[in-house]
Amino acid sequence: MAGNIALLIVDRSMRGTARDGSELDMSGTATDVVRRGPDGQWRYVIDNPHGTA
Repeated sequence: MAGNIALLIVDRSMRGTARDGSELDMSGTATDVVRRGPDGQWRYVIDNPHGTA
């Protein structure tokens, strides 16, 4: 974090069953940049669900 800006790096994974019965196995790393507003709330500046892919 640098002042009111932060970089978020999140490893994510999801397993389940699709509507057609096939198995789902998805994973990756998401990166986001957020900024804290005058009201103290964090808001997304950049939302990158694909991260480093």
